[in-house]
Amino acid sequence: MQMESTKDAIYTIPEVAEMLSVHRDTVQAWIEEGKLGSVKIGHRTVRILQSDIDKFIRDRHMQSNYPPKRIYE
Repeated sequence: MQMESTKDAIYTIPEVAEMLSVHRDTVQAWIEEGKLGSVKIGHRTVRILQSDIDKFIRDRHMQSNYPPKRIYE
């Protein structure tokens, strides 16, 4: 039996800020508010998965008339 693995791109806060055209403090605030999922690695290191970015974008666009876009590196 073969197991399927799901690969998800992993980004830093500055990378996500650049992708979403916002300041890195905004991304940090979204994480602290629970609006954007993240993974904490160690004491200070935070990474954001592509799937968390996609969910964040979908959730934000549910209130707008525009369909969500997937952001690629």
